[in-house]
Amino acid sequence: MITDSLLWVLAALGAFMVGVSKAGITGLSILSIALFNHVFPSSKQASGLVLPLLIFGDFVAVFVPRFGRAHRIARRTLPAE
Repeated sequence: MITDSLLWVLAALGAFMVGVSKAGITGLSILSIALFNHVFPSSKQASGLVLPLLIFGDFVAVFVPRFGRAHRIARRTLPAE
């Protein structure tokens, strides 16, 4: 269990970095792994936390645009026929 408030901030920053790295900035994924390894005492605990974050990020990336108007915006970026 995390008891120090600085470790909570680092864990939240690591989770934010995982989300940003899923959005396309790939270098942050390495930094987030390093932050989680610093926060948690074993690397198994850190990877056990990162895996559900990555799965949730994939879930959001697949299903959220279907409910919004993202397909209309994406269609504008395609070349005209």
